[in-house]
Amino acid sequence: MGDHYCTEHKEVFFMKGRMKNYAHPIGDTGQWCNEPEEGGDAIPEGTKTPSSLPDINKDIHRQVALKAAIELATHGFIKLHHVLPCSEKYRKYLDMELTNVEIYAKEEPDG
Repeated sequence: MGDHYCTEHKEVFFMKGRMKNYAHPIGDTGQWCNEPEEGGDAIPEGTKTPSSLPDINKDIHRQVALKAAIELATHGFIKLHHVLPCSEKYRKYLDMELTNVEIYAKEEPDG
């Protein structure tokens, strides 16, 4: 891993998904600290990096996808027995940032 450490907040800068620059959240403030253009400092040994921490985004994506599929079923857009398959496809979209076409192309036909 490169030099992406914020000595001011004692946090590791990270970049995932659609982020354009390295950054880290500042506690629970809802604000972000962006890495300076010249880069951050060296990461101290033993510091937990984002890849070593549990990824809560996958849990959040699973909850959002299931809630969305339940709403679709509640309003009659999908049948009740399609809730879980629909939520899994939507979760994959959220996790991997795929389009619907890419998700369905990767799925095998039901037969």
